[in-house]
Amino acid sequence: GWDGNWPALAASLPLRGVSQQLALQTELIECIAHEQAATFRLRVPVDTLRASGNSEKLSAALQEHFPSVRVTLDTEIGPTWYTAAAEAKAAREERQRQAEALVAADPFVQAMERTFGAFVVPGSVKPAAAA
Repeated sequence: GWDGNWPALAASLPLRGVSQQLALQTELIECIAHEQAATFRLRVPVDTLRASGNSEKLSAALQEHFPSVRVTLDTEIGPTWYTAAAEAKAAREERQRQAEALVAADPFVQAMERTFGAFVVPGSVKPAAAA
């Protein structure tokens, strides 16, 4: 019943600290499901994320999420692209762009700029918190 969206799954796992960062910063290479077993092959950008039991905590969280299958985790070191952290960053940047565009298009702001030479201080526009 899983749709294969690793970033969404990684962000939803009940992890904290470095094990959470391991989940958020890894990229799913493939998920091999066979009968009652699933192997998650993940690419990790930094070897230190795998240290001191973090892989085991991630594996345990995945096992808890998929209780009807035996979950195994296989990791390799390499550059990552499609991660939960990258998705969250892109969403933050998009909310920022939208907030800045909304302020720039506001008739009152435009009138103040024309009439008084006012300007919006760069970096002062903050988007609403994500839902």
